[in-house]
Amino acid sequence: MFKEKINKDVIFDRIVMVIRDFFNCPDKIISLETVALDIDGWDSLAHTILMLELEREFAIKFTVAETLKFNNLSEIVEAVFSYKSHGSINYDSHPSSRL
Repeated sequence: MFKEKINKDVIFDRIVMVIRDFFNCPDKIISLETVALDIDGWDSLAHTILMLELEREFAIKFTVAETLKFNNLSEIVEAVFSYKSHGSINYDSHPSSRL
């Protein structure tokens, strides 16, 4: 079993992977400053579904208020990190793991 201590770089990389898969933009340059307007198709419905995908990816649950206040990718990374900072990601047991 491969476990890696969670850190913001790992979170960022996994979020980018989910965004690229979800919006079918494998070559899109994504940074911590990326906002919804930077990604074609990232509207309010897509945002809601993306948040569900991220919850599944990291085995967490955002509050509705959290999902509505995210302004950029950095804020999403920080939120995931706050949920996962005392744990680790188990790549063997997570179905969408591709790292």
